[in-house]
Amino acid sequence: MNDLAQHFSDLATKFGPQVIGATFSAVRISAVMWLIGALVLVGASIALAFLVRAFDADYKEKKNPDARDAALFVGTLVAFTGILGLWILLNPWTWVMLFRPEIWLAKQTFGL
Repeated sequence: MNDLAQHFSDLATKFGPQVIGATFSAVRISAVMWLIGALVLVGASIALAFLVRAFDADYKEKKNPDARDAALFVGTLVAFTGILGLWILLNPWTWVMLFRPEIWLAKQTFGL
């Protein structure tokens, strides 16, 4: 752990602020990537929820057992994608990566 911190310190000393600025930019880009992925997951979860309602309506109208099974399967996908997307959005480290990359980098470097 100390070797990694020393190596980063050596690079920062050797190349100056460009390395630190590039590192912070890379961390921010990674955070944006995670946030876009989370929004896609939440959007997919909402779209799948409408599909579950359609399957459930088909089951109630026609008593189609296949529609009930499909609703259960798609409902499981809704829960999984929604929980994963919300976890990423509510994770404080995702927001720390975006707004305070130096703190996130210190966490990663020192293993905090």
